[in-house]
Amino acid sequence: INAEYMGRSHMLKAAVVLLALCALVSAQDKVSLVWYGEAYCPYCQEFLGGGLNKTIEAAGVWDILDYKYYPWGNAYYNVSACGRPTYDKAYSMVCWLTRCGVASPPSDCFEGTILCQHGTGECIGNTIEACANALSTPLVAARFNYCFEIQNGANPNSIRTCALASGADVNALTSCYTGPKGAAANAANARATAILTPQHLGTPWVLLNGKQVDVSELDDMLRLVCKAYTGPKPAGCP
Repeated sequence: INAEYMGRSHMLKAAVVLLALCALVSAQDKVSLVWYGEAYCPYCQEFLGGGLNKTIEAAGVWDILDYKYYPWGNAYYNVSACGRPTYDKAYSMVCWLTRCGVASPPSDCFEGTILCQHGTGECIGNTIEACANALSTPLVAARFNYCFEIQNGANPNSIRTCALASGADVNALTSCYTGPKGAAANAANARATAILTPQHLGTPWVLLNGKQVDVSELDDMLRLVCKAYTGPKPAGCP
């Protein structure tokens, strides 16, 4: 009996180790797709509604992706060292990135007034999308953002419609974007954007396995992802 028990125990341990190794390989094989954008940005909407959506919705392709989206783009905190009365990408944004995109940024880098390239509407939209990312699974958030930006023009009144369509929690989203959780989500996205090396030059800024994708190739994202994947190709790959 002891020998039989020991044999089964060894087999069970071997199976657990094998499953762990398979999970590790699967995670390592995934293609990293990370992009930085902003609400109301026409080029971001073109990518979101075109090459990105084709990729996300292609059969089986989501399962090979390690996907992240940071809705901050060319926004910045209007800190005193860089601040001007109105939005100024050439000076204030670059100043903020240089000052705050460091390992130990000054204490005022991620608090206070936010200025956005496309005005207050963008700032609100960025916060809503940040909350969707923070409160939902990546796939639910991606589908929410598609509905919000592409189908509803980043209109805050579409939160309920897009939450229902994507499976996001409408009450949690509404509470988040109007409160401290939204502010915290913005600060996290600002930090992630500020530490980019090299600094982003515009939006969308798309990285595939850590390498920037040229804007001319964004509509071809599905092919690029499938080409980068080293495992068996999903059915949705061309």
